[in-house]
Amino acid sequence: MIIGPPFLPAPVTGETDEAFLERAMVGGVPGDGGFPLSFDLNWHGGVHLSSPQENENFLPVRAIADGKLAYFRSPEAEVADADHPLRFRRGWTDNGCIVLRHETEIGEGAQSTVVFYSIYMHLSKINLSQPQVGMTIRRKDNIGEAGSIYGEKGRIHFEIVADQSQIAHLVGRATHDLDYQSNNGRTDSCWGDMYFFVPPEVLLYGTAPGDRRQPQNNAPVVYRCPAMPTNAPVQEAGSPSPSASFPSTVDGYEWAVASQLQQGIFVRMNYERGQCTLTSFYVSGVEIGAQPEEADYEHNLYTIAKRLYPQSPSAGYELLRFGRLLGSDTLQPADAAHWRQIKFPGKAGEQSKVGWVNLNAPTVAKFSDADFPQWQGWRLIDDDVDTDSHCQSPFIRSLLELGQDTVQSSNNDTVSIAKSPGYAAHSQEEKQQLSERYSNEHELSMSRLSLPDIQKQIKRLVCKFPTEWALSDFDARYEWLLKVSDGGPMSQDKYDKLKAYQSSLAFWEQADLVGIDSKHWHFHPVEFIRVFRKCGWFSNDELLIILKQAPATGRQRAAGLRMQTNKMLAKYLISSSKLRVAHFFAQVGVETGWWQYREEIGNERYFRTMYEVITPVEAG
Repeated sequence: MIIGPPFLPAPVTGETDEAFLERAMVGGVPGDGGFPLSFDLNWHGGVHLSSPQENENFLPVRAIADGKLAYFRSPEAEVADADHPLRFRRGWTDNGCIVLRHETEIGEGAQSTVVFYSIYMHLSKINLSQPQVGMTIRRKDNIGEAGSIYGEKGRIHFEIVADQSQIAHLVGRATHDLDYQSNNGRTDSCWGDMYFFVPPEVLLYGTAPGDRRQPQNNAPVVYRCPAMPTNAPVQEAGSPSPSASFPSTVDGYEWAVASQLQQGIFVRMNYERGQCTLTSFYVSGVEIGAQPEEADYEHNLYTIAKRLYPQSPSAGYELLRFGRLLGSDTLQPADAAHWRQIKFPGKAGEQSKVGWVNLNAPTVAKFSDADFPQWQGWRLIDDDVDTDSHCQSPFIRSLLELGQDTVQSSNNDTVSIAKSPGYAAHSQEEKQQLSERYSNEHELSMSRLSLPDIQKQIKRLVCKFPTEWALSDFDARYEWLLKVSDGGPMSQDKYDKLKAYQSSLAFWEQADLVGIDSKHWHFHPVEFIRVFRKCGWFSNDELLIILKQAPATGRQRAAGLRMQTNKMLAKYLISSSKLRVAHFFAQVGVETGWWQYREEIGNERYFRTMYEVITPVEAG
């Protein structure tokens, strides 16, 4: 998958990809088009982005990836009529819309073929020439102009959604959390950073063995998981005070730290710009510490593999790169260790420390960004089972600590009470009090959603709820407003205006999108783009577009070698950098007679030495 942002500001020399994305996708803050909730806890399936400006002009909206035009609607012309449905709240809102269907690959095999939709709402103009449903759209194509939202110009609602049938293809599972204790992660799609679950029984040592292939280590043990007292409460996160019957520390560790360590230590291995860093986390996602490898570890990786694994350097390289073998190479010995230094927590009053761990121990599980691990914030949320617009997810409400404040005098929030059969028995005074309580709940949720820590946690939730763009179920989603709202139950007149406004924006029934139900999965689109830019796997169409200037025979040969090429690009860390990819395809086509040969002069295997050919082009 090759993917980019919907706005493309001019590049800045030396800028990181992360910094570029920050400039390209501005907005989406809670209370102003945030994901996945508004301040009043209504589901919001995308983010509101502001178009960057260059030469005092808003940049056009671009297609984020190759796809097909699934739906489009030209915007209505802005009028001054105050009663027009699109002149709502603070001003005019444009209703131009484009929906693209993307079918691509994030790895090898059927389970790595993915389908998702991108939605671009509030366009003031459609820039496609003679648009037709089904026409091919290429990444970076100029598809429209950012319009107005409530009178504020240069803005869009941007959304990425997928059907239930696709969620396991995209994230590797259909469950809330990754089952990290039973199996390794997916191998058909493995890219980005690598992760390791180091279970409590695995020990850390002061030094590595002299022969780094050996699993046995006779050095002093510097870390073992603390043993909690019998019948002690074990928690995953947080730091409550232990009861008086238990000590304040466990084996010298603070109680909360010892409790989290019962879930093991989670390690991220990142290769970037020639360097390698291993960062340790608790399962809650809180960082323990980062340990850098020796300088230029990534650039010297094959040399290191030959030194550490002289009998099987290619397999050793793969072990150092992925933490496991994904190909057909064989390690010698078969149980060769993978010793690395990682950080572990210090005892009470101490900083984190460093120890050696065998990341290829039998009980250490291995994953990648393709597995969307929860210790990096990724969770699937599908526990809101009703059909209204209000978030009733127990997980999210617990995350926001709603229901634990004196605002709530019962287990149900005001919207649930308003929808219950018992609402009709309430007196007018009780109904008014219910709306007052709703306002208080609104203030509480607003304060929680404004917290930076909460914003960090919710942006990687992948949530399943009904689309906001359907017309037929508007009353099912919003009729509760006639019973409870800020300032009292909403008047019928205000409700009708809201419905008319939503009707002017709705498109779901008209679009009749193929292969996706109206209740589907929503990704934070900025995070979706950020993580899948690490993928680096080229579909057949994407590869042929890259090689469009190559001779036809060269494109044909390249297509036949696509699987091997993708695996080689991932293994030798070429696909981790756009610069490396550009140099690879620019040089390899010529050097191999456009894939007619796969050997260098002197009969060295070309793919084996390619990493050493490519990496010198980087300055750091």
